[in-house]
Amino acid sequence: MPSKPNEKLINTVCDALDALFPRPWHEPVLLAVSGGADSMALLHLLHRGGCPVAVAHFDHQTRDGASGAEGRFVAEVAESMGVPTHRGGGDIAALAEASTESFEMAARRARYAFLVETANAHGYAAIATGHHADDQAETVLMRLLRGTSPTGLAGIPGRRSEGGIPLLRPLLGIARANLVAWLCGEGLSWREDQSNEDSDILRNRIRHELLPALRRDYNPRIDEALNRLARIQRREDSLLARLTAEAHVRCLDSTGRIDRQAFIVLDEALQHRVMTDIIQGGGGDATYDTVCRGVDLLAHGEAGKQIDAGNGIALFCGDGYGVIAPLRAEGVEKKLPLPGEATLGGFHFRCKHLAQCPEGLIANHCNPGYQLVDGATLGDSLCVRTRRAGDRFQPMGMKGTKKLKDYFNDLGLTRAERDRQLLVTSGDEIIWVVGHNISGVVAVTGDTTTLVEIEIVRPL
Repeated sequence: MPSKPNEKLINTVCDALDALFPRPWHEPVLLAVSGGADSMALLHLLHRGGCPVAVAHFDHQTRDGASGAEGRFVAEVAESMGVPTHRGGGDIAALAEASTESFEMAARRARYAFLVETANAHGYAAIATGHHADDQAETVLMRLLRGTSPTGLAGIPGRRSEGGIPLLRPLLGIARANLVAWLCGEGLSWREDQSNEDSDILRNRIRHELLPALRRDYNPRIDEALNRLARIQRREDSLLARLTAEAHVRCLDSTGRIDRQAFIVLDEALQHRVMTDIIQGGGGDATYDTVCRGVDLLAHGEAGKQIDAGNGIALFCGDGYGVIAPLRAEGVEKKLPLPGEATLGGFHFRCKHLAQCPEGLIANHCNPGYQLVDGATLGDSLCVRTRRAGDRFQPMGMKGTKKLKDYFNDLGLTRAERDRQLLVTSGDEIIWVVGHNISGVVAVTGDTTTLVEIEIVRPL
């Protein structure tokens, strides 16, 4: 016998959740419930489908207490269903004013922080929200109007990570009208948020003005077309993301710097996507213009040139390589615990004691991004830094020290390259000019009993 319409929707939503997040059936999912039709439908549909859930409600403290009433409504409904409820809130208007963010951005940030904190505190394996097909259509259209990348056209993902917790959207394939019809058919209530009528908010104007006009005058199935575009783009973006990751790895030299020649031979589309990853990974701001300038710099720039990549980060062009580094790199440093990790100048370092000596000659194991040194010559902590006035260095194989300036001259480094050259030090001793030589002071000998491994585990 076919399922009844109400049962069919329940099964559809439960199946969508299981597809997004396969899990032991007894593990509850934390639902973000505002009290609106979409989140109330999510709560009732999953609960009736036998999925163990808990409710989280965040009060934005707006509309002269109306938002607090919505919180009480959600708590009462959840209590009547025997569902655990967690409530939080904050003065979002004050938070937005203090941070110079829009109200919507401040609210989103505070709301998701509350959800992640609640999930971690109570052991919920995932968070689910009530975003539906209408939200997807509005998001794609809004991004088109503002300007976006192909990734932006993928819209709202069905699953992503928020603070290390899976964030799920099992209603993305369902129109809001169907959710409302189901609630009405079941005699279930919800609360309307009057801020959804505020025409000062772009999404509301798209929802109440632009989309109705597009349905009426251009395409009565525009919502379906926008959702289809998002689905297609998500598939293709997934493929391109994998190709980009592979291309990014091919573009790295042994120290994690960007090999310009390997970058130049990439397809133009992959160049732009790899450059976006490089800038974002290094902490910069990967705007369209910045990415274009970065691609042009690596493809055609002279050694010693750089661009401002935003957020105090520069993309520097060396002789045959590129690297993300602090905009003003001279004089920066970071402690490198032993054992431990540290990040500086676009690279992530790790050092640790080795339990046993590797087979064969030590030199056969070392390379520009990996070194083995005598642990007995080191202190309890190392440092990764750039050069300082008066630095001296004793390259392995040389008796005595020489000015670091003279060693850089021997390497043929430009002034800009010298400013960004990373050094690993122990106390006042430079033990490794990263990518080049180690100090003879820390070289492994036949008398070495303690080995320390220092490596670049990944570029940023």
